[in-house]
Amino acid sequence: MHLYQPNQFLFPFLAHGLGTFIGVWVCLLLAKTAYPMRYVIGIAACYFIGGLSMVWMLPAPIWFNVLDLTMAYFPMALLGYQLAFKKVEIV
Repeated sequence: MHLYQPNQFLFPFLAHGLGTFIGVWVCLLLAKTAYPMRYVIGIAACYFIGGLSMVWMLPAPIWFNVLDLTMAYFPMALLGYQLAFKKVEIV
């Protein structure tokens, strides 16, 4: 990974961010509960733990690790929450 250029880190970042986004979005469309933020934080935390294990195992550059851990999990989960919440009717 030390030979990768910055543009080659785009797809791993998109995979982590979009996986979290779609996971939260689908969960909220299916759950329709009165406490949706519990699901959002739970899914984001599971993906974040996977991201931490990726940082621990793979020798990626520091800038990518910081960008991935700070921008791909919880911000994308909140974005999925905001977009799905407009379509969800709370039971």
